[in-house]
Amino acid sequence: MPVAARPLSVTVLILALAAGGATSSAAPARDAGAATAAGRALAAGRAREALALYKRAAREQPRAELWCGVGLAHERLRALPQAHAFLTRCLASSPRQAGADRALRRVTARLEVGRFAPVAFEIRPSAAALRISPFAADEPLFGSVDLWLPFGTHKFTVDAPGHEKHTGEVVVDSNSRQTLLVELRRTAARSAPAVDFGSGDGPAVDAPITSPDQRPLRHDTLMPDRFRDRKSELKGTTTRPPAEPARQVARVLTWNLKRLGHGVKRMDLVARLLATQDVAVLQEVMSPAAVRRLLAYLPGWRAAISPRAVGRRGYAEHYAVLYRADRVRLLDSYTVADRADEFVREPFVVCLKARAFDFCVVTIHVVFGRLAGPRNSEVEALGPLLDRLMRGSRERDWIVAGDFNRPARAACWSPLRARGWTMTAQRSPPTSISARGYRNDYDHLLINPRHTREWTRQADRIDFVSRLCRGNFAWCLARVSDHAPVHATFSTRGPDDD
Repeated sequence: MPVAARPLSVTVLILALAAGGATSSAAPARDAGAATAAGRALAAGRAREALALYKRAAREQPRAELWCGVGLAHERLRALPQAHAFLTRCLASSPRQAGADRALRRVTARLEVGRFAPVAFEIRPSAAALRISPFAADEPLFGSVDLWLPFGTHKFTVDAPGHEKHTGEVVVDSNSRQTLLVELRRTAARSAPAVDFGSGDGPAVDAPITSPDQRPLRHDTLMPDRFRDRKSELKGTTTRPPAEPARQVARVLTWNLKRLGHGVKRMDLVARLLATQDVAVLQEVMSPAAVRRLLAYLPGWRAAISPRAVGRRGYAEHYAVLYRADRVRLLDSYTVADRADEFVREPFVVCLKARAFDFCVVTIHVVFGRLAGPRNSEVEALGPLLDRLMRGSRERDWIVAGDFNRPARAACWSPLRARGWTMTAQRSPPTSISARGYRNDYDHLLINPRHTREWTRQADRIDFVSRLCRGNFAWCLARVSDHAPVHATFSTRGPDDD
């Protein structure tokens, strides 16, 4: 089969990969030789030879540019699912590979119009290896991955050290996205064999001794008797430190979680951050089932989810408000009645009580598009909406949280500011992200200080890229979200000022 002409940018990338493999002082000499030979083979159109060489080099010294080479070789061989997987893997670690980025866009465009479907594997533990057709046996994928698979039935295995192996299959018979959750069970720990002291000279010096010491246990500490708590010794208990006093603040967070429920999402990392808060207001929730999966990582948490998805033109999403059940109580929740059709995605209201502080949260995901006009109109419509909501309620403490798709400097905020509303994060740091860094301040959390005096003046963006992704924006963008959360702190000690 003749090989199609290769764009110049890809040729440059191939040669750069070869040069990189040859000059890296960290890689062994054989790795450098294999990478150089692979780059030359790919540039000469010998894609199958290049693929084998790139794999060999990557096994010896796994580096991002070598995975780029594997992906490019697969593209030349028209193995689109493999090309997509390895190019994505490369760009997650090294987002500045411009040629690989263009190749990934080409591959994705062909997958979207062909007999393929996206299949997301959510795998725990993250170090587990996934092997699935049509990937070769020497092409394992690790952790949660977002793949494209051709129509048909695909058998797969997932294994990890210390866990039971899982075998399954996935059937792809339409272009619809699928999500599979695989959680491996830990293998039962094997107990060491008992030692028989009745024969021979006893165990070897390196054999484990599992027989219990039959001597009476007199003290569990070397502390002199006169300093010991005799009462706790007699009861067979240890003295516990005093209980931590109840926290007198509520920490409220808002976060657009980038289509929670579609594609790959590191739920464990999301939960790790949410666990530092008391209330989490989420946008872009694609299904209630996704919230239930997230709650599995947050024992003791509950959620109020908007009863129906909101949106237009084939796209709709839910809102969700998660809260600690031992610190926060749900009072009410409802979707706003938008009779004038002012919002593409109608806001969702959740009322809560944290000790003496009761409050209502209005969350919204403002429409996005090339034109700012529709976005401005929705932000401007929030002022009259909040007037109506507050007139119909005895509650005076209201928090407005969400992804507004407008920066703090935009003029559309004037109607809200004229009514006394203010953004809690006074610096308005950028919150949306690209593969290279933070971009726009679109996510906000607003209160009216005339009514909500419980605000402690503490609020800011949480730099989740540094906290969860070790500063790797591209990886965070693919596995967590394209927005950073914003949070604020409120006093719960009372008395409530309603």
